[in-house]
Amino acid sequence: MSNFGLALDSIGLFGSSTYNPRDFENKCVFVTMAYLQGLTADQFAINVQREGLYEANEGCGIGDIYDMLERQGVTKGPYLLRFNIPRIHSCLDRFTQVCGIIYSRPYGTSHCVTVRKTARDAQHRNGLKYICYQRETEGRDLTWDAEAGELEMIFSLYGRGSVHSIPPKKEDNIDSENCAP
Repeated sequence: MSNFGLALDSIGLFGSSTYNPRDFENKCVFVTMAYLQGLTADQFAINVQREGLYEANEGCGIGDIYDMLERQGVTKGPYLLRFNIPRIHSCLDRFTQVCGIIYSRPYGTSHCVTVRKTARDAQHRNGLKYICYQRETEGRDLTWDAEAGELEMIFSLYGRGSVHSIPPKKEDNIDSENCAP
């Protein structure tokens, strides 16, 4: 997209993120996975043969997420007993510069965003930046939201990819709550 297009997109002229062209709700998993592959969520849904789930107004269950990852050639990795900030840094160092991450919020909803390393500052005290692309093409920094939650899964779609997660406690849907708590 041109600088002019990005400027118009940033004021909401197009109405949605280029990664979420139909401005669907509760599609953070599709949008994040699409972003990691340089696709739109529409294109990604077709690639993983999950158009019905994508077009439904609901989030994704953990089984759906594993299925979409496996359709991209990513197999489930070992479960981790502890999932913490150093583990995220390790995944980013080993696989790619940006990964997808799923976290649960204290009030019960979950969200899927990208995570990458960044300079440490007051907002990014752990040197990580969590970005949501569901509503804005340039992304919205949700570091404060992700770090207040419980980290559940990190995945890479680079090369063969990998998945690391805590065993799910429940089959809750992963949803966006409009990218904000």
